[in-house]
Parts: sequence; structure tokens; C-alpha cells
Amino acid sequence: MTYRILTGLLIGLLILSCNHSEKKLFLNKQIDLKNYFSVNIPDNWSIENDTTNFLSAIFFSDTSKTIQNTIVYNVICDSAEIHINEHFALMMDTITLNYGLEKRNGIFSNINEFQTYQFDISGFDPLNEIGYIETHHYMKIRNKKGHLTFTVRRNKLELTKQDSILTKNILNSITRN
Repeated sequence: MTYRILTGLLIGLLILSCNHSEKKLFLNKQIDLKNYFSVNIPDNWSIENDTTNFLSAIFFSDTSKTIQNTIVYNVICDSAEIHINEHFALMMDTITLNYGLEKRNGIFSNINEFQTYQFDISGFDPLNEIGYIETHHYMKIRNKKGHLTFTVRRNKLELTKQDSILTKNILNSITRN
């Protein structure tokens, strides 16, 4: 009798844990059309590539989410030379102010082989009548021409724990070819 009760409880707990498990996402390596960079992107996400004479880009997002929960990512390799320093940060301040946006959280750091400058801007999307936050990572490798920009646009104030981990994994997967 005790065996049946314990077995029943164990099966019940297994069913509950299966129902509450987070969705596992598998990341696949994507290479831009000009072979300048690669980034790992979750399976089954919408992916769009774009290229011009001066840049190559990959845009991607999970299109199964509502507009309020949408997060759009992009990685762009631009041929323009930048220097990650205080002057660059001041230039970003000026540009965001000129567009009437609010810039926050300017941080210099190193991510893998990149020197980076990261900051957030907040704004309002009049088409969807919703506020948004964009996190910009300007990324530069010494002795390589051009730079990368990794942008995360979200229509909510805070990322969920799973979205935050996924975003960090995507950022850390970016490599320059």
C-alpha cells in the first residue's frame, strides 16, 4: 500500500515538473551573407539577412510572441571605423538627444575578443502605441576593419530570466570572421 502511494506521488510530481519546465531552445550558427561574422540563433525563429556595399546584417526574433512581449535582435557589421572610448560615448549621447531619446547605462567592457560600449535607450513606438527599450552593444576588435553592433529591442521594461539568459548566450556567441 505504501509503495502504491509513493509511486502515485512520484508520478504526480513528474507530471507537474514536466508541465512547468521551461521551453528549451537550441541555437544554430548563422553566418551573414558577406561572411563577416557569425551568431547563434534559436531554431524556428524568423531570420532576415540584409547587405549593402557598406554593411551586412542579420535580424531575428521569435515571431510566436505577442507585440507586448516581442524582442527583436540584430547584428550588423559596418565598415565604418570607430574607437571605443569616452569621445564615442559622448557622440552617442549627442545622437540620442538629437532624436529625442533617453540614453541610460553607458558601460565600457570586453566581451570575448571585442572592446564594447553598451547603453540603453528608451522611446515610444507610435504605430503600435507602446514604449520600448533598445540595448546597443558597439563591438570593435583591434586591427580589424569596421565594427559590429548588436541591438536588442524589447517592448517591455524587464526581460524574463529565460530571455535574459538567452540574450547573454546570443551576445557571447558573436564572432568576427
